[in-house]
Amino acid sequence: MIDTTPLRSPVSVSLLLPTQLIFNIGFYAVVPFLALVMTDDLGLGAAAVGIVLGARTFSQQGMFLLGGIIADYWGPRRSILTGCLIRALGYFGLALSEEFWPFLLSACPDWYRWGLLLTRRRRALGRTRPDPEE
Repeated sequence: MIDTTPLRSPVSVSLLLPTQLIFNIGFYAVVPFLALVMTDDLGLGAAAVGIVLGARTFSQQGMFLLGGIIADYWGPRRSILTGCLIRALGYFGLALSEEFWPFLLSACPDWYRWGLLLTRRRRALGRTRPDPEE
């Protein structure tokens, strides 16, 4: 069952907005570094770099529905923590990758981690409201 009761804690808003900003900056700030690692360290061509970056962006933007469905069943805390763990494992996989396919597979779990992280954070932020006594 989906919980629709509004949250009243101003702490929720003060934590959700900065983390949303940090995660968005982190996602897009990594793109130039990924391109440099793929071309300089792995020796991949422009087409391979484009495939990895395109798949990474598609997996972030295109899979919110599936990630949101999973997140609705799990609840906010479990889905956000799971998304953070998967994000860390994905970056660890990127650090260990020495070829195209492991690099691509490490970059693509974004659909899951972003679906869980952003969907739940946006839903929690939408449910927050100021306390009527204030």
